[in-house]
Amino acid sequence: MLKESHLIPKFIGKWVKKTGVTGYIRESNEVHKRAQDIAKEYWLCGDCEALFSQWEREFANKIFYPFADKGDSVASYGEWMPRLCASLSWRTLTYIRSKNDGEQKSDEYNKFIDDAERHLRKFLLGEEASLNQYEQHVFPLERIESTTELGLPPNINRYFLRTMSMDIVGNSTDLYVYTKLPCFIVLGVIKAKHLKKMRSSRIAIKHGKVSPRE
Repeated sequence: MLKESHLIPKFIGKWVKKTGVTGYIRESNEVHKRAQDIAKEYWLCGDCEALFSQWEREFANKIFYPFADKGDSVASYGEWMPRLCASLSWRTLTYIRSKNDGEQKSDEYNKFIDDAERHLRKFLLGEEASLNQYEQHVFPLERIESTTELGLPPNINRYFLRTMSMDIVGNSTDLYVYTKLPCFIVLGVIKAKHLKKMRSSRIAIKHGKVSPRE
């Protein structure tokens, strides 16, 4: 039996409400809509819900709250981190695809998406030991106090520090699953021409550290 499950971890929505002025949530996918809770769908069984929840607790306590509430900029992680990231990418991938079900996409595009969804699902269920080319990358976001960049949106700090968003983004050579959390971007690779150039942000399978990147 499928359970009603959060697309973005539930603790994120609670944090946004608790630390906000209005007590409401705005997601950039529906920027004009105020809500008491983040989006939910019936799509996980109880066992998968419990599996995802344990990875979310590790991320919340060891990375998210220290970064978002205490201003920490470096945190260590274990084997739960690539699974947490893969679970976010899998949720975003399946959700965005379901919302774009009526759009015509090329057979090649659909195959890339199918293969990525299948491999991520097997990895989450323990049927695959590695992410292979479907690497997960994390980018911590900090407040911009000043910049020489022209045309930077005036609400960039709000987007960096408080906004949630989900999408599939890319071009003819690169395709990514984009999950935006407050203070973090999780980028799941579907295909990428120059993966080696992204090595510094890659989440390791066993353990590693999350820290600010240029």
